[in-house]
Amino acid sequence: MDFWTILAIAAALATIVAIIARRDWGLLQKALFALVTVVERELGPGTGALKLAEVIRLALPHISVVLKLVLSEEKLESVVEAALASAKEAWARNPKLLGSRPPGETTVSIEE
Repeated sequence: MDFWTILAIAAALATIVAIIARRDWGLLQKALFALVTVVERELGPGTGALKLAEVIRLALPHISVVLKLVLSEEKLESVVEAALASAKEAWARNPKLLGSRPPGETTVSIEE
C-alpha cells in the first residue's frame, strides 16, 4: 500500500473511533454531507424518500458495528436529515456544489 492509502485508512479509522468514543453525531453528519450531495446529483429534486433510503443504504456498510449498536434507525434517519438540511444551506450559498464536476475529475458512483 502506498502512503496515501495508509493515511486515508488511518483517517477513516480515526473518524470512526471519534464518532464511537464521543458519540459525535455532528461529525457523522459532516461525513454524510458528501454522500447526500452525490445522491442529490444523481436522483434530483422531488425524490426525498428515495434519496433518504439511498443515503442510508450506501452509508450502512460503512458504519461500524459498534456504532450500529448505539445508532437506532430513527437516529440514523435524523442524522441523515440533519446532514441534508446542512447540505441544502451550503448548496444555497454555493450552487456549484451541486453542479457537475470539472472535466478530468473522478466522479463518485452510487452504484454497488
